[in-house]
Amino acid sequence: MNEEEVGRDADGQVDLVDFANQVKGLVDDCDNYLSQLSNTRQRALEYYNGTMSDLVADTGRSSVVSKDIREEVKKLMPSVMRTLFSNDKIVTYQPVDQESEDQAEQATDYVNYKIVPKCGAEDAIIDALMDAILLKTGILKTVAYTERISKQYKYTGQPENVVIALEADPNNQITDLIASPETDPDVLMIDPQAMLYDFTLKRTEEVVRPCMEAVQRDRFLIYPSAQSIEESPIVGEKEYVTRSDLIERGYDRDKIDDVSEHLDEDITSDRFYREGDDYGSDLQGNRNRSQQLILIFTVYVKYDLNDDGISELYKVVLLDEGTEKYHENAILDIQEVDEVPYFPVKIEREAYQFEGRSLSEDLVDIQRINTSFLRAIIDNTYWQNNQQPVVDYNALTEEGLEAVYNPEFGRPIIAQNGGSESIKFLQVPFIADKVFPIMSYMKEMKKARTGISEASGGLDPETLRQMTATSAGIINEGSLAQSEMMIRTLARGGIKDAFRSLLRLVIQHTDRAQTLKIKGEWVTYDPRVWNSEMNCCVNVGLGAGSKERDLGIMNTVLALQEKLFAAFGADNPFVKPEQVYNVLEKITESAGLPSASPFFTRPDPQEIAAKMEAQRNEPTEADKKLQAQMQMEKYKADRKVDIETAQLVADKDVEEAQMQADIAVEEVRAANRSDLENQRIAANMSMHADKMDLEYKKLQRVN
Repeated sequence: MNEEEVGRDADGQVDLVDFANQVKGLVDDCDNYLSQLSNTRQRALEYYNGTMSDLVADTGRSSVVSKDIREEVKKLMPSVMRTLFSNDKIVTYQPVDQESEDQAEQATDYVNYKIVPKCGAEDAIIDALMDAILLKTGILKTVAYTERISKQYKYTGQPENVVIALEADPNNQITDLIASPETDPDVLMIDPQAMLYDFTLKRTEEVVRPCMEAVQRDRFLIYPSAQSIEESPIVGEKEYVTRSDLIERGYDRDKIDDVSEHLDEDITSDRFYREGDDYGSDLQGNRNRSQQLILIFTVYVKYDLNDDGISELYKVVLLDEGTEKYHENAILDIQEVDEVPYFPVKIEREAYQFEGRSLSEDLVDIQRINTSFLRAIIDNTYWQNNQQPVVDYNALTEEGLEAVYNPEFGRPIIAQNGGSESIKFLQVPFIADKVFPIMSYMKEMKKARTGISEASGGLDPETLRQMTATSAGIINEGSLAQSEMMIRTLARGGIKDAFRSLLRLVIQHTDRAQTLKIKGEWVTYDPRVWNSEMNCCVNVGLGAGSKERDLGIMNTVLALQEKLFAAFGADNPFVKPEQVYNVLEKITESAGLPSASPFFTRPDPQEIAAKMEAQRNEPTEADKKLQAQMQMEKYKADRKVDIETAQLVADKDVEEAQMQADIAVEEVRAANRSDLENQRIAANMSMHADKMDLEYKKLQRVN
């Protein structure tokens, strides 16, 4: 685009009419380039649908079509789809620094569980992938739509303060308001004039919804010489939008009303070839005015509007006015933007080219050859079953001729004048057996070109009966090599860039934190504080092969983790509990179960830390053995002390018993001595008494 030709006024402002026509010139260049590729696109779509209008069958001959392209696509798609979507996390975001570790984890969960199910990402990727397989390049687009959501609620018996509070919200509209006197005596004591209200509340909210879409290849615009979207001076798309939708987007109604309806979308697009037998003509002329389709161009142009010598990126929305030159009203919108929201999806990259290489390019000529040979085989077989008769016209009656021309089982051919030999059949040589080897060769050529074999779509069980597990594994791995290469190209290209752009839209259009229940837990997410420059990777580690292969790999990983735990303990530098849970989760998913949560509990970091701290405080085996030995020695010492104490007590008891016995003996002896003394004294006293009595008696005799 030669910007010197664009006029400016006295203040240096760009003339919008000149600017619109400059952009229109670029759009025309892109549209012409798009038309140059239309024949290739349309042929690929026809071949995929089995139409092949460029190989018309002769009248009365076979018109069968060999659907080689469709056959190879059906072999390839299962492994690609299983790889991209069997994981509950299509994409994982990666932190840009140490502080954004938690942000990356939250962004991964939020986008995969909250945004992806509602933004149309899966359908968009599938559509873009099909375009890449058939039409060289698919296109993904990220966009944020503003939706007005209206809901109605019925209220009855509400006090006046509730009505006032609801009316204060600009998003609310109250209708059908009916007042009635308050009947609650407690309320009437405070306000005798109190009233109650019945009404209808209509609440309208504007919600911004980030979306991912696929752009039909026949509507995507890129400059012919550009090797990438980044270096193209203009990128955009043709859109057929109703007048109503354009007005709803906020564009000027007067400009939209002045534009004529666009009636030839089906002629200029690939729709007829894409839909095949499902095509139905759209009678646009019968639509009401608000639903009439208008052609607009939404393009992203590099242009120096501020005249500083450096091109900025502008989003421009142009109305197609159907004229050679545009006027000022052709511009519906113009605004400076940061990035182009389009991302190319390719299954095979071509060096130094924007367009990739499609699967159909490798198969178009093979499908033509196979179709021709297949028709020849069928026609030749028909000739064998319906040989052409050679008849002697004069030797047959009219009824006999009719029987020859229209043969029926059991119907006689009536000959006359001995004309039984007058009917012969033209012998057409059988060539089908000569064609089969050629078709087998074409099959091998097809496999050599695409790298896709029968095993890509699943091996026939009969094939595996006489095959070892090792041989089957080698064949399976070889058949998956091509699909794995395609998946890597997809994952590291447009799909990854599209999810990075989707995260930026989420961050840009989130107005508040949200608390969501994800994977069985309530978590608060606030995308506004996330780093919008986080990178991401598409999860394609598993799924490229069979589920049995995935299960085998994960079980091997789990066995290695168990060995590391056994060798180095739970607090080892190689494997953490969270990583073990990840393996269990993958095993559950590979088994076809939707989630691991019903079977395993995700480890709590705080609980793990507490247990690890408790384990660190526990004694080692040597400590435990030493402690047990010390306890045994202490027990022995305690037992010895107890025995010695008991012996001392026993000796003391014996000694005390001996002492008591000695005392008792001594007491007995003392008692005995006392008794003897008492007896001696008594005897002495008795003797003394007797003596005195004797003396007394002697005295009496004397007297």
